[in-house]
This record gives sequence, structure tokens and C-alpha cells, in this order.
Amino acid sequence: MQTIDDAAQTDPGGSPEAPASSIWLKPLFTSAVFVSAFLLFLIQPMFGRMALPLLGGAPSVWNTALVFYQATLLGGYAYAHWASKALARPPRIWIHVGLALLAFLALPIRLPGIGDPPTDANPVPWLLGLLAIGVGLPFFFVSTTSPLVQRWFSRTGHKQAQNPYFLYAAGNVGSLAALLLYPVVFERQLDLQVQSTVWSAGYGLLVLLLVLCAWAVGRSPSVSTVQKGDDLGPKPEAKRKWRWIALAFVPSSLSMGVTTYISTEVAAVPLLWVLPLSLYLLTFVMAFADRGRIPTRWIRPLVPFAVVLPLIVTVGQFKESRLLGIGGGILCFFVCCLFCHSELADDRPQPGRLTEFFLWVSFGGVLGGIFCGILAPLLFKQVLEYPLALALCALLVPASNWKLANLSWAALALTVGASFLCLVWLKQYDYWNEQQTWKAMLFPAALSILTAFRPVALAIGTFVVATVPLFFGPYADGRAYQARGFFGTVYVREWSDENILLHGTTIHGRQPKFPAVRDLPTSYYHETGPVGDFLVKRPLPKDARVGVVGLGVGTLLAYSRQGQEWTVYEIDPEVVKVASDRRFFSYLPNAKGQVKIVLGDARISLKRSNKLFDALLLDAYSSDAVPVHLMTLEAVETYLDRLAPGGFIAFHISNRYMDLGPVLSSIGTKLGLDVRRRDDNVMNLLLWPGKSGSHWVLLSRKASDVAPLDSDPQWIKSPATSRALWTDGRSSILDVLNGSPWFVGSD
Repeated sequence: MQTIDDAAQTDPGGSPEAPASSIWLKPLFTSAVFVSAFLLFLIQPMFGRMALPLLGGAPSVWNTALVFYQATLLGGYAYAHWASKALARPPRIWIHVGLALLAFLALPIRLPGIGDPPTDANPVPWLLGLLAIGVGLPFFFVSTTSPLVQRWFSRTGHKQAQNPYFLYAAGNVGSLAALLLYPVVFERQLDLQVQSTVWSAGYGLLVLLLVLCAWAVGRSPSVSTVQKGDDLGPKPEAKRKWRWIALAFVPSSLSMGVTTYISTEVAAVPLLWVLPLSLYLLTFVMAFADRGRIPTRWIRPLVPFAVVLPLIVTVGQFKESRLLGIGGGILCFFVCCLFCHSELADDRPQPGRLTEFFLWVSFGGVLGGIFCGILAPLLFKQVLEYPLALALCALLVPASNWKLANLSWAALALTVGASFLCLVWLKQYDYWNEQQTWKAMLFPAALSILTAFRPVALAIGTFVVATVPLFFGPYADGRAYQARGFFGTVYVREWSDENILLHGTTIHGRQPKFPAVRDLPTSYYHETGPVGDFLVKRPLPKDARVGVVGLGVGTLLAYSRQGQEWTVYEIDPEVVKVASDRRFFSYLPNAKGQVKIVLGDARISLKRSNKLFDALLLDAYSSDAVPVHLMTLEAVETYLDRLAPGGFIAFHISNRYMDLGPVLSSIGTKLGLDVRRRDDNVMNLLLWPGKSGSHWVLLSRKASDVAPLDSDPQWIKSPATSRALWTDGRSSILDVLNGSPWFVGSD
């Protein structure tokens, strides 16, 4: 029986060589698919970059956008499936070309004027509407190109007409090229307006290529090829379709889980968005490649390790080496995606069922995106979607016929028992740190890998190893409050001597319980730290107006005084809820000055305001993610418009991965501002309990506005520089990554 790959090696008409007139067909159709895929994945980070500032730079912006892109892609594939029959023959092919011209009405790509996002409701519907109006039409038509052009190619006289799946791999190469070039070239070298113009030109090229492809199909002389191209083959059974859906669901869901983790830990920027998506697409390329494929049987033995080891990094909070932890997690993600996509490639149907196959694959991707990007934050307080996707991946591994495979059930019983015993036993030790949970997970994780011969046992073992630490770990009982929303997961940890607020894995404030020190500023805002030291040396006027960007637990309000007016800008309603609850924190309820909370993105709110502030204190971070739009040239210009004469702007720039000082130095140089910086790593817990090291930068119009700091050697004047200037149209964290070859520092 001849397989698809066998058919690809011979001319369906019987000739071993394609006619001379068809030599250019493969480059033409390959170019059309490549360009369409390049545009499809160039527009995603580009428009995400446009929309990000409207929602405070939250990592969920990208995940929500991915759900929209996947849903639109599904609509495009559904249209392609219909059009492959209704519009697949000349002259009806030209109808599709004419429809593709409609997308020019939406060009150039830009943000539509639909108002600001809601501050008192979930912003997901608003963001989906923004995406639909802004990029819906061009994205839809570009998404239809790949499956339709593959179907058209199957109707030509080319010798590979019966195996057009190589075009799918070519499309993924185009997607991968766009994702890799965007953060390195487009984002760093071109502003958003120029990027939009380049995209419009690329769309014009795509329409031209579609015209040539339609003309080529109309001139195709091979009747036998058309007949065989119409051979649908056997209709896929429902079980087979559900497996296609599941194999597409898992990589899609895992991609969002990995993206959320990295974006929350580092920054919500295209550079980090495209890394998991690029690997996701690379596995598609490898799985559907014409030659050089890694056999699926070689990949399957790696899956048990790939579904268990990432849990050590995420749930186990492996922090000893962040590079090793994140790199290892990404490698395991790559293995899982390659396994799922290789299984899909092995089970692909005849070319006549091509559009139907991609329709089901796209449907699975949409389900994975909706589950992880929209439903999970509403259904789970814990991040359970990631281990659930890993468990489903384990479930998709074919069962082994090895005689001793039934030992997997015994290994599962040992895994469950060890998971509980190791973690419950640790509760009795006061010195145990939650970030050492990964050590307690090593033994149960190793046992769970032994269940690999039975997919059900492996899936259960994976889920148990992931969830036991979340619900029965050493400090699970210490979580006094936990909530999850669009802007991330926040929870309050209650100790005998203090309460702390965490966002992701980063402490965002703490407050002692002892009455004598309860209302004293702690952590990054300690009186001996940069911001405390400055506010003591340069006390604010009795009637000062102070703006604070980022509430946390409200520690900065400990510096408020009677008669002063403090306005706090906070985008996450859950943070306001926690900071206002006296059971946990009292800085906000006990503030001596008048305090007003403004919900929404601080930059948008400040731009609308007509209030002048004597001081603006910016501390808007979720975990270590940087809201880039709050640190651009245009953002600082907005702050200066709201700054009273003699006032100052203070930026909290503490970060594990980036040195943001050069960015502010460049902006200060551009605007002619005085820029000073203090790095404080001095922490003596005996002298200053609860203090955390921090790094701050002060901007003022004149040096005399911060004259009290002239005699303090800890406050260093930043030299003039322009080497890391961020603007709304152009910014890149490659400029400020610690230890990266792109890191520029300050002059």
C-alpha cells in the first residue's frame, strides 16, 4: 500500500520528472505560505506591544491575545475547509483573492479608538473587542492562506502535489522567522508606526503571490493530479479526531503556562513572549518536515521526564539557579510539544482531508488557549492548569506491552505515599523554607517517572506530585488569603510575627504584628533604605500632594502626615482589597494623611488628571515583571506635566534580571533632568528587622530640588547617556539584561 510519503516521490502522471512549466510552482507556493506565516506571527507581538500599555503591562494581555489569535485562526481554517471545496477550482479561486483585498480596509494596523479598559470588571471582553476591531480582518485572511494554498498546490501538476504537507513546515519556518526577528530587529530598530507600515507592505506582497498562485492553478494541465487530489481517503473516526484535538490542546496550553511563568518572573515583553511560541512552532517544523525527522519512538521515552521535571521549577520553586531552572523547564516544554506534534504528523490523513485535519488541530489549540488563558484564572485559585496539561500529555503516550509494565501501579502507590509523607513531615521543622520544597519533591518525582509504562498511572502520578505541595506543603496552612485574576495571583502569608503579601514569587510588602512597630515602614521602604532616607532628609511639605503608582500593602503610606493628600494608582482590584483589610495590613486604614485610591493604569489616569504633585513614587511591579510603558520617554514627560515646581519623581528599580538605571539615565539626559541613584544592599536583620535591599532612582528638574542629597555619597549622580533610551514606539529589555551581550549599563 502506497503511503503519502511514497506518493510524494513519484509523479502522479507516471513521469519521474515534473514538466518544465511546473519547476517554478514549488518556490511560488512555498513563498506564499512563508510570507503569510511570517505576517501572521509578526502581527501578534506587534499588536500585543501596542495594547500592552492599556492594561498595565500585565502578562495576561499576551495570553488573552493568543486566545483571540487562535480563535481567529480556527475561523480562518474553517473558512479554508469550506473554500477548499467551494472556491478550489478556477475561476472561483479568484473570489478568494478578491475577498483578501478587503483586508486593506483595516490597514495600517493601529489601536482602534474604543475607549479605555474597565477598572471595575474583567478586562478580557474589552481586550478581545480591541483585537477584533484592530487586527481581526487582516489576521483572518492571512490565516486562511496556508491551508488553502496547500490545497491549491495539490491540484497542480507538480510531482509533490500529493504531499503538500511540506508547505506546512515552510509556513512554520516563516512563523518562526517572524518571532525571532521581532524582538531582535523589529522591536529594537523600528518604532511601532514603521512596523505597521512594513506589515502593510508585506500584506501587499502576499496578495500578489496569491494572484500568481491562482493563475498557476488555472493553467495546471494535470487532470490526473486533480482527481487524486480530490481523493479524500477514509473518513476519520471520532476517536481519531479527539486524539488530534488532545494532541493540539496540550502544546497550546503548555505554551501559555510557560509564557505566564517567564513573563511574571522577568517582564511582559515580546522578547519573552516569543520564546515559548518559537519553540512551539519549531516542533511543528521538525514534526512535519520532508526529511530528517526525529522518529516519534525516540521521543516517547523522554516524555515521563519532561512532564515531571518542570514541576520542580514551578511548584517546587527551584531558585538555586534561575537560569538552570527556567532553561530546564523550557527544554521539557520543547520535548512535550515535539512529542505531541510528531504524533499528529504520524497520524495525518490524505491531502484531500488536509483542511479538515488542520481544522481539528486548530480547534484543539483554541480549546487549550481558552482553558489556560481565560477559564483557569476564573476556576482555580492555584495555578493548576499547568500540571493538568502535563498530566494530559502523559496520558497521550501509548501504553507499553512490556511484561513488567504493571509495576507502574505499584510505583504510583509509592509516589502518592511519598508525596504526602515527605511534605507533611517537613511541617514540623521551623527552619524549612518554602523555596526548598523542590528538595522534598525529588523522591516522589523520581518514583512517578517509574509509572511511565502505564499512561494513566503516569498522569495521576504527575498530578499528585504537582498538587500535594500546593495543598499540603510545609506552609500551605499559612496562607490566610489567596486570589487570582487577570493581573496574576496574590496571596497573604500569615506568620506568628508578621504578614506578607506575595505576587507570584516576589514579596510585595510585609507588616509586623507587634503593636510597637506595626505601623513602621518595612521591606523596600524601610527608613534606612533609599526612599525612607530621602523622605527623612527632604521631608515633604505639610500640605503636600503625593502620587504613588503601585499600592502593594500600602507601606509608603506610613510616611503620610496629617494635612497631606496621597493619591495611589493601582490596577489590580485584588491588591486594593487585601491592603484595605485590617486583618492583614493596616498601613492604608491607619494612614495619617488623606488617601484616595484610583483603579486603572497609572499612566492613563495621570494623563487625564489635572492635579499637580509634589512627589511621584513609582513602584508598579508584579513579581519581577517590568511595566515597560511606565518607563518610557513619553511616560516621564507625562509625569513631569503632573509634577509641581520643586517636585521629584522616584522610581523603584529593584530587579533580579535587569538594571533599569540606564533607561532612566537616558531619559534624564534627553529631558535635561537631574538623575540620582542609590543602591542599598545593606540588611542587618538584628538592627533593622524586616528590611529588604532595594535600588531607587530620583529624577528632578533641577539639582537644587534635591539639594539635601548633595552631601550624601550614597546618592550618586548618573552620568549623561543615551544608550538605552526607551520610547513608546521602541524599547527592548535586551538593552538592560544583566549579563547579556546586549547589556549596555551607563556611560
